[in-house]
Amino acid sequence: MLLKNKNIKNDIYNWYLNFEFYRPLFFTGVLDNETGFSHSKFIYEIITNNIHRFIRNIHSLSYKKSKCEIQRIVIIEKGKTRYHTHMIIETPIHFNVWKFIDVLSTSWRNTRHGVSSQTDKIYDYENLANYLSKEVYLNSVTGINWENCHRTIS
Repeated sequence: MLLKNKNIKNDIYNWYLNFEFYRPLFFTGVLDNETGFSHSKFIYEIITNNIHRFIRNIHSLSYKKSKCEIQRIVIIEKGKTRYHTHMIIETPIHFNVWKFIDVLSTSWRNTRHGVSSQTDKIYDYENLANYLSKEVYLNSVTGINWENCHRTIS
């Protein structure tokens, strides 16, 4: 059910704006056919676990011995037919942006259900936040993947 309440869209938009990113990237991860087109009642858990593995891979390649967390917003979407994920993710300060894009791509392909990805620099965060808050569903697989989001308090 699509929520028509403008307050909810505004709340989500404002929540996005509470994040302070300095070198953000917009990551899109495509899932394999079995997962991307699934009708399983466990699809949310499957996608969430895949994203969790992806984030663990990134951390192991980015922070070898540190408990630092990379700031990120994670969204699960379903296009016309296929599930996929979008993330706004901070580039760690000690990484070159292009090297980190390579880490993201490799880490996604090394997950069980990740097949391809696209990563772009973000130049207009507010418009992207508005775009990502366009559809808010109640009791749906799609939307913010709260379990995998992380905000760094500065």
